[in-house]
Amino acid sequence: MTSSVKRSTSIVPVGIDPKGDVILVVVGTETRENSEAEQQQLLVSSSVLSFASKVMAAMFGPHFKEGQGLDSSNPPHILFPDDDPSAMTLICKLLHHQYYPDDEADLTHSLLVSLAIICNKYDCAAALQYASSFWIEPFVHLAPNKTHQELLGVTYLFDNPRMFNRVTKELLLKYEGPYINLETGFAFPCSLLPTLEAKRAVIRQCIHNRLQNLITSMVDIDSVCTGYTVRNYVSRMKSAGIWPMTSEGVYRLLDRLLDFPKRTTFYYRECPNCSNPHDHKFDDAVRDVRSEILNSVEGLCLDCINAGGRNSKVCRVKHS
Repeated sequence: MTSSVKRSTSIVPVGIDPKGDVILVVVGTETRENSEAEQQQLLVSSSVLSFASKVMAAMFGPHFKEGQGLDSSNPPHILFPDDDPSAMTLICKLLHHQYYPDDEADLTHSLLVSLAIICNKYDCAAALQYASSFWIEPFVHLAPNKTHQELLGVTYLFDNPRMFNRVTKELLLKYEGPYINLETGFAFPCSLLPTLEAKRAVIRQCIHNRLQNLITSMVDIDSVCTGYTVRNYVSRMKSAGIWPMTSEGVYRLLDRLLDFPKRTTFYYRECPNCSNPHDHKFDDAVRDVRSEILNSVEGLCLDCINAGGRNSKVCRVKHS
């Protein structure tokens, strides 16, 4: 993971803690592949890092080479050969209370992934919980393309249950196609993708049941216009591409419900037998189905996923 750097270097360290007792020499993959690329050196406090990271606490403890000779007057150089320099710098600044809003102005998706990897590698998710939410937030509402899919892995590596819940909700609503095809680039508990698939199936069944119940409510009305009303309703659903339900994404299907009146060739008319404006009433009912489904959909619980099912302890995000 790390090793001591015995030789001196002419590179001036970034003084994140001017009284720090160790210098982290961060040499990322690009630096190792390009000898001309500069490594990043960070003057930090081993105590601060140890409080935030269990891995660092062990590393700088008495039983490892890295914990020997820590001295603010002559800080040793410790090599970190596989970590992204920009991400490590940002995390060290934050843990030392030297992080400013401008520091994340150029936060790219690739940097966000690197931050998550380092967080997971050094077990400092608790210390970065609020910061990780702040970093992830701007990416949550992107379309569920490959970048958005990788957010699933990012929230998992950050061990951030609130953002994991939000990202999985977005995927449940907007992702089209089998979840087994998700290209996240990360390893997850084996229950995650089947749970997403099962939950989406439940959402689609709820939509089907609600639309079916509208037909049932029409049939239960003792009126001479029942047949006309049901026929008109089903015909309009077919014309709008809502009935029978297709395999498209949940959100796209719900959008069809929102545009139910616009996507039909039927005009508003009263029943020829009782002069009741049935079309208006059912337009509202179909739109209500959309609102109810959107309000009821919940993302997945990270704690339950980690437990392989229902978590026996109190989950960090409340859910039904």
